Parts: sequence; structure tokens; C-alpha cells
Amino acid sequence: MMSTSSGVRCPARGRQRSRHVARGLKENLSAIPEYAHVKKVALFNEREEIFHTIEAKPGKLASVRIYAEMSRKFGGAVDVEAAMWGLEVYDEFVAEAREVPSSHPNIDILLGVLEGEGPYKITVS
Repeated sequence: MMSTSSGVRCPARGRQRSRHVARGLKENLSAIPEYAHVKKVALFNEREEIFHTIEAKPGKLASVRIYAEMSRKFGGAVDVEAAMWGLEVYDEFVAEAREVPSSHPNIDILLGVLEGEGPYKITVS
């Protein structure tokens, strides 16, 4: 379980931010491996059907890294704990995703998990 004693508020529902996540997406990404070998991340629903993919291409590389690291850290699952971690990493983009639904679909998925959707399975290829 992540430490929540830092006292910094997380954009993910006002929860306390982990000490292991810095401020801002750019800084948070610096603590995550590059995952340069990853071509695609796929998310599977409860029926084991792919419902979302993130391809490693410009504009999506941060999400590929975040979801690949989420897969590693949380055993291939996107559950509430993983979603909270991911939202902490996305940091300042979470508020924008809430204000403009569908503007950040990879964040929308994590917000949905906090609202009771999922859990989902992640595969990295």
C-alpha cells in the first residue's frame, strides 16, 4: 500500500498524494522507466475482450509508460489502488479530464475505476 503521509492533496478525488509520486506529470514520468520496447498497451474488460488500446506514438507515449508501469506495479490489473496511483502520476491533467470529458480517455478510464467500473486487465506488448 502506498504511503499517504506527505500531506499533499492528490487531484484524484482529493486524496492524499503518495510520497513516491512527485509534482507534475513531467516530474512524475522521470521516476518511471522509459518502456521504449513497448509498442502497445491493451485493456481487457471482465469478458476478457479488448476495449481500449494505447499505441506507442507521439502524444501517447506518457500514457504507454504510465499504463506499462501500472501493469508491472499492480500485477497487470487496473483496480482502485492502481487507478489512484495512475491519477497521481497524471497529476495536473486530471482536472482537465474532469472539466472536458473525453479529452483524456486514458485518464477517463482511471476515473471510471474510482466510480466502480472495472477492474480491468492490462497487457503490454
